Amino acid sequence: MRMCILGGGGYLALTGCDACFHLAGYGMSGGPSLNKEKCFAINYWGTKNVIEICKNLGVSRLVFTSSVVVIFDGHTELYMADEDTPYLPSSQYGNYYAESKSAAEQLILAENCPPKFSTCALRLRGIYGPGEALLLSEQSLRYPNSPAAGNKYHIVDGGPPVHSWGFWNPLAAALNYSSNCIRAPYSVIYAFAFICELLYRWFGIEPHLTRFECAIVGVTNTFSCQRAMRDFGYNPIRSHDLHSTIDFCLKQKEVQLKLKSRQQINENNNDNKKYPIDLTVPFSSIFSPINWIWVAWIVDSICSTKAGSVAHQTSTFVAAHRWWTFF
Repeated sequence: MRMCILGGGGYLALTGCDACFHLAGYGMSGGPSLNKEKCFAINYWGTKNVIEICKNLGVSRLVFTSSVVVIFDGHTELYMADEDTPYLPSSQYGNYYAESKSAAEQLILAENCPPKFSTCALRLRGIYGPGEALLLSEQSLRYPNSPAAGNKYHIVDGGPPVHSWGFWNPLAAALNYSSNCIRAPYSVIYAFAFICELLYRWFGIEPHLTRFECAIVGVTNTFSCQRAMRDFGYNPIRSHDLHSTIDFCLKQKEVQLKLKSRQQINENNNDNKKYPIDLTVPFSSIFSPINWIWVAWIVDSICSTKAGSVAHQTSTFVAAHRWWTFF
């Protein structure tokens, strides 16, 4: 269902519901992640609204979609960090998305009061592919004395950590993307990201890359999902398999954007005829050179996990060295 978490619409749709999955968020990347006002308005105050509405309408279970960045500052390497890793001081977060999600997660967990109102938070990484992994945690919240109530969990892939480029190179190969690459020191890319941020703040130019995005793929950050496996039977995929995504990409050589509404093509045409507009965007254009940094960040966010019979993809990556490799 859809609702405005900032207030004003859609809340009655929760009437009669037993559980709510709070998936809304803002500012995961680019310029929005640097917008403090909107990040907090949506991620924190919006979450507060959802909590209040759930309580008013008698919703007894609330599962919050959080992020592993609530414990990652972008500088300190994390090796299989567990959920006991403390939150960061507000001043140490790499962007306002991370800071606001941390505040929202703590708010959600503080509101846990079973059996009347049980809450938990699932910390995800980059998400791709079909399916969800939210059901097991919600099912666990149904039982008295559930260990999931008031708890947070890392929902990431299993198996040994994998270097980010080694993880998604099969995807690039399946798309017949060039294997030629340019190597650049982490410090150079980080400086470039800083310049991008300045241009955004001064002139409103959308940044191709931010410093925190640079850190996400350039600084080791891996997370343990042992608690989720123990508490509600989470069963992560351990092979870092991208076959479902590769199959999808091979079948979708072009992205079709069709406007269902009809528009008048020629305003000077007096016959009042309206024609459908069919916008076709070549899939290959998404990977054009001008978008190479964007692609690097997007694909570096890939990973895969699985919960029971429903798949959910999130990621953990190891940066074996502080160098970036670009196509």
